[in-house]
This record gives sequence, structure tokens and C-alpha cells, in this order.
Amino acid sequence: MPVIAVAGGTGNVGQTIVDALLADKKYEVIVLSRNANEERAKELGVQILAVDYTDVVGLTKTLEDHNVHTLISAIVMWTKENGAAEVNLIKATDASRTTKRMISSDWAAPMPSPDSPEGQKHPASHLKHLAWTALKATTSLEEWTVFRCGVWLDYYVQHPSFESHFMPFSLVVDTASNKAAIPGDGNTKVSFIHSTDLARFVVASLELSGWEHVTTLVGDKMTWNEFVGLVEGVKGTKFDVVYDDVEKLERSEVTELPSHVFVYQVIPKPFLQAFLAAFGLWFTQGLYDLDERNALEKRLPGIRVRTARELFEKAWGA
Repeated sequence: MPVIAVAGGTGNVGQTIVDALLADKKYEVIVLSRNANEERAKELGVQILAVDYTDVVGLTKTLEDHNVHTLISAIVMWTKENGAAEVNLIKATDASRTTKRMISSDWAAPMPSPDSPEGQKHPASHLKHLAWTALKATTSLEEWTVFRCGVWLDYYVQHPSFESHFMPFSLVVDTASNKAAIPGDGNTKVSFIHSTDLARFVVASLELSGWEHVTTLVGDKMTWNEFVGLVEGVKGTKFDVVYDDVEKLERSEVTELPSHVFVYQVIPKPFLQAFLAAFGLWFTQGLYDLDERNALEKRLPGIRVRTARELFEKAWGA
């Protein structure tokens, strides 16, 4: 049974992928984490290995000692520490004699160049560029890829009917408060997907050969105006909608939604505003209008992606 290691397997995306791997029952699954946690390991049903992401030699030894065939990284690259950890994982995976494949952490739409004004507004742009450079420098990996996907529907359908490891978060639309702050004119297409659907595609892709370096999963696609209209129709409630123009977003400002106030306890308001404004600019520039031409859905037509309407109707329909 091939061994799959998931780095960051206790986080939102990582844990969702671990769940899907275990449900598939074709792989031995281990989780790499900075800290071992027996209680968490029992909860997940997998072994959690404590690793030092600053030690490439040690990481390589861990991969070889556990005969890891494929590494899936779900490290969230929003800090320099995590960005360096991803690069070291790439180097260790390339050096490991047992590891043949890697899915490097991305799990988002393509980001602008770190040298561009838009790219400089979000630290992940620079860090993902460094990881991409490290991936292109590998010499021993047989295959590697990054997954590109859209906005997580988990944020908008927090409901007992849907398993999700994501915490509620209001990006553009605050479904609980019936409010929205739409970037630009709201007419640019955006891709949406639920994390559990993405995880099923990730697991199925392990049986495919000939990975592209970029694996695109389009999911459901609509404009933010259509998105709000859909939620309004399902909930039977008119939303309070405002539009943040590009000039406002370029000042790293967005209209505050009710749920943002609670986030300020963890993320200071200026940082959260800048973070959300960066996404707003990327939406207006069409970065989340993912290209269907080489989408993974075409290679795996047997897996159905649930639409936003389907999830909304189950969560709020009569």
C-alpha cells in the first residue's frame, strides 16, 4: 500500500485531504506536523510525525524512513516561516530516494507576480513564487504539481449537513448577516468549490499519470453579483450590498462586514483590510476566473462537483 504523507494535515485543507485519503482506503496515510499530538492523531486516525521544517536532511530522512511515495503539502504560506518550510519540503522530497511525487501547497487561484504592485499587497505571492522556483529546480522527482482552485464555498455554507474543517469567514459576502461588499462592479466571473469536493479530486488524481505542473479545478463559476442573487433567492432575503471601487481597494480598504469585527481579535483591522482588499483586486482582475480548457474535471468526469446552488438549497432551502 503506497504511503502518502500530508504536511499540514491538521489544518483546514490538509485535514480535509486526510479524511478523503482515509475514506479511499488505498493508501497508508501519515501526517507531518511541527508537533506530535497523540490525542489529535487518535482523532484523525493517522500517525502524526513531528518534523523540523528548517532541517532538510532530517525531513529527507523522515520521508525515507517511512517509505513515503507521495508528499502532499497543505502548509499555509502566509508567513516567511511557512514559506521557508515549503521550500525545504520541496528540497527534501527531491532528495528522498523513496519519494517520487509531490503536490506542493497552493490551493488558490494564480497570484500576480511578486514584483507587481498587486503581488506586493499579499505576502503569499512572493512565498509561492519562491516555492515555484524550488519546484522547477528539482531533479529527482518524477512528477510534481500545484492545485489551482477558486474561493472556498465552505465559508458560505457552515451547516451540519456539510462536513468542513474551515472556520466561518466572510470574504465579500456575509451570508449570516445578509450583507455583501462586492469588489469592483461584481461582473467578473469567479470560481467556487467546496473543500470536500476538491479533496476527492486530489485523491483521484493520485491514480493519474502525466501530471501537469499546474492542476486546475474550476468548480462552479459565477460573478459576485450572481452569487449574491443566488443566496438572496434561496434565503428569501434581500441583502444589503455595497460596491468597493478599485481606487478604494488600491488603498487597502474594504467595506467592513459584521463578522470582520470578531476577526479583529486575531488579526488587526489594518492587516485584515489589506488582506481582503488584495483579494478584491484579484477578483476584479479576473484571476479567479479559472480556465476550463485543461481542468481536472475533464480528466476525471466521474467525480461530480456540487454547485453553490445545491449547497445553498440544502443549507437554507425550505
